[in-house]
Amino acid sequence: GDRAITAMFLACPYRIDLAGRTATVDLPAYVAGLVATTLLTAQGERVNRPTFGASMQQFVFAPADGQIVSTAQTMLHTALVQWLGDIIRVESLTVGADGDELIVQLTYAIHPSQEMMTQVVRSGMGAA
Repeated sequence: GDRAITAMFLACPYRIDLAGRTATVDLPAYVAGLVATTLLTAQGERVNRPTFGASMQQFVFAPADGQIVSTAQTMLHTALVQWLGDIIRVESLTVGADGDELIVQLTYAIHPSQEMMTQVVRSGMGAA
């Protein structure tokens, strides 16, 4: 009989599964990992790609006034378009603060299926 073939991707960030093999995930989980990695990586952190990342952590201790929030939204959106623009289309991105955490909520469409995803990424002392 016909079996549906499900594409699997390496888990991002890379990890080993319980069977001792390279962990794999479906496309939405893979893209969510790429989004989180892009937002949470500080520019200059990657030796071979010093401009990679959104440097989200730099906003954790900044006062959450309108100008800082607007700057953060612009910088984070720009990084996502630059690094993941061929994989996702960002529909919305909001930045907020909760104590010592910066919270980014975004909605994006995954190319080419246009599957809509909503994701929350947290950065700060309380983030896990």
